[in-house]
Amino acid sequence: MSEAKPMRFLIVSLSNIGDVVLTTPVMMQIAAAYPGALMTVVSGPKAAPLLESSRSVHRFVIYDKRASLKEKLRF
Repeated sequence: MSEAKPMRFLIVSLSNIGDVVLTTPVMMQIAAAYPGALMTVVSGPKAAPLLESSRSVHRFVIYDKRASLKEKLRF
């Protein structure tokens, strides 16, 4: 019997800290409803201190809108 893959969620948040704070309850609800799910959050560099230490977030990806075109394409 094959093991089911965990559900995956991608949350794209705005980069201001207030926006991330308002997104946090959504992430907590997803984590509570789907305890085995893997959650990836994309946000700006200002949000890094809030999201990097979150136990609900499996992966945090920084998107810097001020990055060069080359860096954006690499993203």
